[in-house]
Amino acid sequence: MLKIDRIIDYSGFSKDSNGVFYLSESDLDKVAENIILQLDATFLFEPRPIPVLDWIEDGVFGNKYDYKDLVVPKAFGLTSFHDDAVFARDSESGLLVPIKVEANTILLNDTLPETQLRFTGGHEVTHFVIHPYYFAEKRMAVAANFGYGKIIPFTPESYWLEWQANYGSASLLMPNRALKIVASDFVQENEILNEQDSNFWPLVHKVAEVFNVSKFAAGIRLRQQKYITNYPDY
Repeated sequence: MLKIDRIIDYSGFSKDSNGVFYLSESDLDKVAENIILQLDATFLFEPRPIPVLDWIEDGVFGNKYDYKDLVVPKAFGLTSFHDDAVFARDSESGLLVPIKVEANTILLNDTLPETQLRFTGGHEVTHFVIHPYYFAEKRMAVAANFGYGKIIPFTPESYWLEWQANYGSASLLMPNRALKIVASDFVQENEILNEQDSNFWPLVHKVAEVFNVSKFAAGIRLRQQKYITNYPDY
């Protein structure tokens, strides 16, 4: 089982006025790498899909899990830090039914396409690993994910929590070391591709294929890591 206390030490970090720790992209990359180093370091050096759903189902994060067609809240996934209840659509009757959710449960929407489900899994894992401090202090039960690139800024703190979870998911599913290995077949050292370059789309497609993520997620990750310049973020 993953030792979460070894993933990130917040003693050197400060919080914003809403109680959210400041975490940079490099901080989140380290979180993802620490998770992989504990579970199977070969994923950093042998690029292939990270089995994030298997890890969730195996409870390696100390979590429980379930798959439901989430309706209230209408979300791709959620992490419940306390006992709570949500509404899901019954697969046979099609009716909305209340579902009790125990503390430390990751719920995933089982109607999602595979790549979207995997990204949502990574998003919820990031919440589970790095955000317990926030939800424990605020006594808020649920961190809900409404989709990659569709952060709904209800409050400043929810925006940054969701941004951290989105970036953390991309970093977990496409870790920097493995991403560099894949990208090295398409870009030279310190080269940044634009959409007019012949290797631009082949690189995006290859990353999506190797890591079993959507082309959108692959493109955003490549742009964030400065392999490409202008993949749209919306």
